[in-house]
Amino acid sequence: MKPLTKSALKDFLERFEYFKDGEFRNIEINSPTNITFSFAVQDSSRGYDWVNLKLEFDNIIEATLLENSDLSYVDMSNGVDIKNGGTEFAFKINNSTCQIKSSHIKYEEGRF
Repeated sequence: MKPLTKSALKDFLERFEYFKDGEFRNIEINSPTNITFSFAVQDSSRGYDWVNLKLEFDNIIEATLLENSDLSYVDMSNGVDIKNGGTEFAFKINNSTCQIKSSHIKYEEGRF
């Protein structure tokens, strides 16, 4: 997994079109302070081909999660928002209550 830095955040979100119209596929709770989200999103650097994208949140400060059985109902038409306030990342799915705050985010691209 590659670390997502504050300076690369804007380019990352633009590359994956803010996850708009993507699919929220899975939440994996690795430990009380480490959670992985899986998405299917379009990658503008690959001609807008669909890819699997995993986001791993580490040193979680706060989280409001959904059940995996409810993920297919999440409206991803307005995408996601990721902000960095200096010491923490705040991830939120627009149109959803799902959000998470952590000190580190890593990502991994995979085949669709």
